[in-house]
Amino acid sequence: SLTVLGAMCSGDLTLNVGLEVDPRLYTVLLGGSYDVKKSTAMRRTIEFFEPLGVSRSLHVMYGVGSAEGLGRCLSKWAKVLLAYDELRTFVDKTKVQTSVLLPLTASLYEQHHWENVTKGAEHDVSVRNARLSMLGCCTTDTYEQMWTSEAVAIGFPNRLFIVGADRKAKVAWPQAPSPTKLASIRAELAQQLGKLPLRLEITGDAKAAWENLYCAFPSSE
Repeated sequence: SLTVLGAMCSGDLTLNVGLEVDPRLYTVLLGGSYDVKKSTAMRRTIEFFEPLGVSRSLHVMYGVGSAEGLGRCLSKWAKVLLAYDELRTFVDKTKVQTSVLLPLTASLYEQHHWENVTKGAEHDVSVRNARLSMLGCCTTDTYEQMWTSEAVAIGFPNRLFIVGADRKAKVAWPQAPSPTKLASIRAELAQQLGKLPLRLEITGDAKAAWENLYCAFPSSE
């Protein structure tokens, strides 16, 4: 929910911390291969936010084949959410020789512009004022083995927000959520989104708490 909502608010919701802060995330739902309904959770979350996302000009892509393709999409829609049922599909695409998909997505984690000018103009990639988010599912075993040395060197795994998708209990026959409750939640979110653009301040207590935590971090990777 945070990933989809953050993608919709990108560019209109900021934080007054002296640095450029964007609510976009690259999120991975990580869990067992059969025991956790990761894909179902992702799909239903996107479906819930879909009516709100249209009003915020958010485009959901369920896969991309190349940096050129992603660049064209970002030129058409300023806010894009990449959704992967299997995150490894994305990682495998970045392994293609001469592909710049990995540098593109790594850079757009915090930036909004990216260019790759080549000898052949048909392969040029130019991205301006783009806001990319990512949401993917992955099993624990696959996550441990799928990364290339290039992905690690460029720091891509460090950009991922890992969410443990552990199952709390077994439910043989899940009940459908109440349409009335869902409509009420959507209405409340629509009201909050209507207040954008908005710049949030930090309380004194929050500043002190973060400063204490930040200064206590050891100087190592």
